[in-house]
Amino acid sequence: MSKYSKDVVVTFQKCGVIDTHWMLHNYLPLWGSGTGKRRFVIYDSASAHLTQEVKDAFAQANTSIAVIPGGLTPILQSLDCDFIYVYHHKYQQVTDEWACNNQNAKLNAAQRRILGTHFTAAAYKHAISVVDIASSFRKRGYLWPTSDGSHIELRELPGYKYDPTGALIWFRAKRVLEEDQAADQPPAKKLVQPSLMKLWQK
Repeated sequence: MSKYSKDVVVTFQKCGVIDTHWMLHNYLPLWGSGTGKRRFVIYDSASAHLTQEVKDAFAQANTSIAVIPGGLTPILQSLDCDFIYVYHHKYQQVTDEWACNNQNAKLNAAQRRILGTHFTAAAYKHAISVVDIASSFRKRGYLWPTSDGSHIELRELPGYKYDPTGALIWFRAKRVLEEDQAADQPPAKKLVQPSLMKLWQK
């Protein structure tokens, strides 16, 4: 393999960190204006995409931004919760397969980068074919109603239920419930809370 995979965009960043300049000159041109429909981007709280310049550029591309507070990415970020797991598994599979078939291969840094793009493309194509993106967003509470009209239940928070048609969000872990019963205590109180979206907007 002498060329980068045509399915992977390769850019080089001298400092090795995504900053505002990279977002404006590398990411956003690829994001573009899309189909003209309103779009939604969910990020963690890294500083590069929270600058006013980047926010304005996304606004011009008809895109809304939501920011997940620190520490909640493994729970609320659909990419991390579903897609990445499948992607990483497939990536490991294709790299192991290549290593077994090329045990004596010696690659320089440039060759390793090129090979990595082909592994990335293979893993991405597999993940995108097996992960139900819409279902993943529903599980996180981004989309309502669910396909069967039921409450949203997050796999990562057992006992959590969310019904945006009402005003109640409640969470009671099984362990806490069992402790309440063992101690003959009243069950945990329900909490009144706004929709999840309002917690992330910045």
